[in-house]
Amino acid sequence: MNTNEAYHRSPKQALIYYYITEIVEGIITIGVILALLYCSIHFNWLNIFDYGFYVLLALDVIYICVGPWARYKFQFYKVTPEFLEVKSDFIFKSRKIMKYERIQFTDRKTNPLMNRWDLSALELTTAGHELELPLMANEDIERIEADVFQRLRGEDTDV
Repeated sequence: MNTNEAYHRSPKQALIYYYITEIVEGIITIGVILALLYCSIHFNWLNIFDYGFYVLLALDVIYICVGPWARYKFQFYKVTPEFLEVKSDFIFKSRKIMKYERIQFTDRKTNPLMNRWDLSALELTTAGHELELPLMANEDIERIEADVFQRLRGEDTDV
């Protein structure tokens, strides 16, 4: 039996967004590492610095290639009548669950690149912690927000 039957993954456009943002961040990081490597070679720093910068450069290139794919492939969310859940299964498994009546406010995060692919991220905040849902289509976010607000209007308990 598949345990991920009720879990949902971000839309395919999220993978494109993850790769674009990671490539931009990677270019900046690689530029800094190359500048440090140039300084190390030009000013005759210890060879251990050269090797360290080469290792950092290789790790950054690997992360640019694998990081967005892993974030897309191993992160799920589930919306039930009682709670919201985010599950991550890459190296360390984690499950974060938030009950509707604990939610104090929602924060929708978006930027021009996310708007290009009709994506948004939703962050739900309680008194104790925050839960950030993976990237989702704007329609899904609006549906979840409407559901949360509807439940909060009817909620009468003191949290």
